[in-house]
Amino acid sequence: NDAKCHGNETAALEIATNFHYYNAELHANNVIDVSLDKNILEQIRAGYDEDIQPYYDTNKSTDNFCLVAPYSQDTLTFKFVNDVRSDIRWYSVNNEGTYEKYSKLVQQLGLIDTVKERKWVDEDDEPSIYTMFFIPRSFSKEYQLHEDWPVEVGTQVTTFLI
Repeated sequence: NDAKCHGNETAALEIATNFHYYNAELHANNVIDVSLDKNILEQIRAGYDEDIQPYYDTNKSTDNFCLVAPYSQDTLTFKFVNDVRSDIRWYSVNNEGTYEKYSKLVQQLGLIDTVKERKWVDEDDEPSIYTMFFIPRSFSKEYQLHEDWPVEVGTQVTTFLI
């Protein structure tokens, strides 16, 4: 865990190389490239433009989204080697109506079928959408190798970045 929390990229790289498969075309572990319906992506973007963008500079939650991590300049997540690494923010759905709105769009993208087809969960388990985030940032000076869901957690979690 130190590698993930304290910027030890060498240790994080060692963790990252223990993943399930390597995508030679994209030169990345556990990364796939799938075709997605552009119209659905445009609907998701329109939702962002309506639900997040007008409130982005307020650094506050809204009725529909909770600003989970307005990264403070005093945290290692925000800083990287005495310089700002990124201004990333995490907005999580904040109510059932917003969850349903975006859950329908994610389901229409076919990502649950992708999880089933690739057998990323046990055959007897039905994948579900746990939550959705918008994660905007205007820049990133450095990468941060990390593992969202270590095997030790005992979950079958897949993260999709769209």
